[in-house]
Amino acid sequence: MAPTTTYTDTKIGIRSITARTNAAGAPLVDLSAEEERYSNYLFSEGWIAPTDAFEPVKGSAATWDVIIGSGAADVDLYVVQGQGTGQGNYVVRLDQTTDTIVVDSSDVSNPRTDEVYLVVIDDAYDSTGLSLARFGYRKGDAGPAATAPGPDPAWNAYALLATVLVPASSTDILASTLTDERIQSQSTADAPTLEGNAPTDLALATHLHNSDYASQAHDGATSGHPLASGAETGFFSAAGKTKLNSIEALSEVNLTPSEARALLLTVDGSGSGLDADTIDGTNGGSFSLTSHTHDSSYYTESEVNADLSPLAWSAEQVSVLRPAVILTASGFEHTPLMYAEERDDWGGHSTASGSNHYISDDGAGFYFAEAQCEFAYSAGGNMRQLRMVQSGTQIAVGRIEPVSTGSGSTIVRCANYVYMTGAQAIYLYAYQDSGGNLNLNTIRLKLTKLGT
Repeated sequence: MAPTTTYTDTKIGIRSITARTNAAGAPLVDLSAEEERYSNYLFSEGWIAPTDAFEPVKGSAATWDVIIGSGAADVDLYVVQGQGTGQGNYVVRLDQTTDTIVVDSSDVSNPRTDEVYLVVIDDAYDSTGLSLARFGYRKGDAGPAATAPGPDPAWNAYALLATVLVPASSTDILASTLTDERIQSQSTADAPTLEGNAPTDLALATHLHNSDYASQAHDGATSGHPLASGAETGFFSAAGKTKLNSIEALSEVNLTPSEARALLLTVDGSGSGLDADTIDGTNGGSFSLTSHTHDSSYYTESEVNADLSPLAWSAEQVSVLRPAVILTASGFEHTPLMYAEERDDWGGHSTASGSNHYISDDGAGFYFAEAQCEFAYSAGGNMRQLRMVQSGTQIAVGRIEPVSTGSGSTIVRCANYVYMTGAQAIYLYAYQDSGGNLNLNTIRLKLTKLGT
């Protein structure tokens, strides 16, 4: 869709326009004839007075209004330049305090750029049948690029006053997206004097000095203006000027050691890149790297392992030296003992037929579990068996076939190392394969904690 143009007609007086009309085309009395416009060549396009003449500002909140004008009637003057051959310039005055341009609401999906122009319609140059000054609002096409629409191709005299960027889905005009495009008019007159000074009394900005002055192109000269040195006054060389330009403004000079140290501390620390010669006063040569090796006065790890290997102890030997807590079926004994000195602390317990004995651990760790059961004499010579079970898994078993003669009892033992989680128990089960009821004289069950 092509950009569109909307006009806002207001009370605007215009000097030197032929056959002025109103918006309906009815003739109006003009101030002067066409030739009167010749004086307008003294000014270029832009505002003459005041500085806020025809100034565009944002209207009230939540509106799409652009307010044009300084706020005072009959004072805003603006020069509009004609584009046609011989058309010349128009001096336009705003005869009311301000006027309002209403911008179309925003597009839902894309931004848009609109423009506000001050336009002179002159039938003598555009054949429109109208001759008047008016405001022209140009609505651009919405799209990602939000391209400005530019002036209406039918216009021959116009001046851009404002650009309005309309964001997508916005609710009103933002002050930050309204740009004042006005320029200041300048005099085009060529006067014989400038503030009372004749042209011969003035010099162009690009003028050159005579031989009484030294040229800046002195680098490499051998006479007239020698280069400055430590012993002779002169001009800077190009290299010297570059060095001088590299010095930061307000730089400190002749720093004391304490001042220099204070500056270094501001960048000191990890990652600073500073490479010191000493650490706490000790020279770097007195230290070794973490990857250093020793001389023959020291054993390496491999040498120590090889020499001590014959002396290495087994896990069982090491466990002998660990403090132990002895647990019995009748309770806990928390007296630390060396395993090698552990006393026999069974304590006999008679158990009825069909029962089992158990003992709980004293916290997570490694234990040595031992069990002993004395079966009463059986003339049948039946097999006797004793099992230790942890969490449903058999961990040790003892079995014996007693002789069929005699009157002595049968003792069965079993033991094993086990790891317990801190919330477990060891159960003891005793049985025989035939004969009368299971008759046990004593049952002994013990846990010895070896360590964690």
